[in-house]
Amino acid sequence: MKKRILLVDDEQHILNVLEGILKTDGWVCETARDGEAGIRRLDKEVFDVAIVDQVMPRMTGLEMLKVAKERGISTPIMVLTGYGSVEMATEALQRGAVDFMQKPFRPDHLINQLNELWDHLKCDQNPVVERLDRLLAHLSFDPELRLEYLVSEVGLSPGYISDLLKTYFGMAFLQRLAWHRVRHAKMLVEFDEPLKAIALMCGFKNQQRMTEAFSRVEKTSPKKYRTLFSDRRKN
Repeated sequence: MKKRILLVDDEQHILNVLEGILKTDGWVCETARDGEAGIRRLDKEVFDVAIVDQVMPRMTGLEMLKVAKERGISTPIMVLTGYGSVEMATEALQRGAVDFMQKPFRPDHLINQLNELWDHLKCDQNPVVERLDRLLAHLSFDPELRLEYLVSEVGLSPGYISDLLKTYFGMAFLQRLAWHRVRHAKMLVEFDEPLKAIALMCGFKNQQRMTEAFSRVEKTSPKKYRTLFSDRRKN
């Protein structure tokens, strides 16, 4: 199965760099030079994922996320920026971005993130599961989220929701909720924001809860992951 991606950036050399990196990993790349053009293509064509720059004329990456949601565009969107902050990253994730990456980036880091996303998307072949898991990801920032809220949103019984999560992801509700929170935290720990603040942003009750969940999912602590990421960027 070919992996099809839309790249949206107003700088042609960035598009060229992204294409060069991704084509070596088997991605079929299409491009758009601004946010409005990107939305038009997402409206009419099918892509497995889109990478959009945050700072563009006519429409920013965050504005693209808003419009995509309003139009019911289901393509997963990753936001790329050279002017990132933890607040911007959190807003992007809360608006539905599946990932947030800062420039400059390491090619292997970009490919790893996309392959992780691709593996995740392959599990979402059931449209009900896809809707359910996206809703769970979107709501995971709420520290008070309960299974009962998903029941009211999707109209499925608690038992059926639990069965779907276990069948497709091998996780119970609380495990999948923690997985999404860890995935968001993994993006935010790349910034210099205190870990305690990041824990609260991602829906954890406190830093200890985040550390425990992060260590289960990533096999390392948030502090060690931050150090490792920092060392990789320097190299």
